[in-house]
Amino acid sequence: MSEMLKAAENGQAHEDLIKVLLLRFLILTEEASGKKVANTMPNQKMLTLKTFRNLIEKNYRQLKLPNEYAALMYITPII
Repeated sequence: MSEMLKAAENGQAHEDLIKVLLLRFLILTEEASGKKVANTMPNQKMLTLKTFRNLIEKNYRQLKLPNEYAALMYITPII
């Protein structure tokens, strides 16, 4: 993760990187707790979350910003 922090060159990139890392942390803690999200989340949101998680797993070394992941998912990031 330290290499990810080094990659952030400006304030906005650093802020976006922190958001991505926080989201990843929350996903990991949810998985570790054993709670299932599927029953509480609508199908479209669940599919979006699964897609995002898969993209993070595959591209975390190349992509650093939420808008880069959003472009791959053809959605607009919420800022």
